[in-house]
Amino acid sequence: MVYLFDPYCPWSYGYLPALAQLLGRVGAEVDLEVVNVGLYSDTPIADTPPPMLAIQRCTGVGFGPRYRQALADGSMTLSSRDAAAAVVALLAAAPSRPIDVLWAVHRAFFWSGQSLSDPTTVARIARHLGLDAAAVELFAGSVKAAELADEDFSLARDLGARRGPTLLVSHGDQLSEFEGPGVSGDHLLQQFRSVLARP
Repeated sequence: MVYLFDPYCPWSYGYLPALAQLLGRVGAEVDLEVVNVGLYSDTPIADTPPPMLAIQRCTGVGFGPRYRQALADGSMTLSSRDAAAAVVALLAAAPSRPIDVLWAVHRAFFWSGQSLSDPTTVARIARHLGLDAAAVELFAGSVKAAELADEDFSLARDLGARRGPTLLVSHGDQLSEFEGPGVSGDHLLQQFRSVLARP
């Protein structure tokens, strides 16, 4: 299973409850590879206002007051490369907990309004997850983490990544794409079972 997403993508944030529900049911049956797609390169947050009401109605996620304040202030810039390096470092420290990592990263931004380029944000997320904050922060700021982020972006392009989240499942010699934001975890489970049932 391959999940293409961006830490700064609001629809990826909204997709996470359904993905978490799916993996809660089939996690023992699959390997999940998280791939960062790289939507933003030093983009002002003011240029990225999401359709919050539509996302809330479609997915049920909420947006925090500090995130709304960051949008109104407009001074933060979004670097998906920095954010991807942070995700790479966090997943390296907690490889068996991808959903916990994704939740923590998305909530840091979309609820608490924290920049994922800020090393203190990365350390705070790591501490919240019970990880070695100093080690995660050091790796996230390393050349190696940046190179791995760039590798993710290249793979995402090869897989035809779009602006929103994309969930792919490889079974046999076939690659299937699941439905996107707004789908329920139960429906994703049905799609997953259908893929496995194919010869």
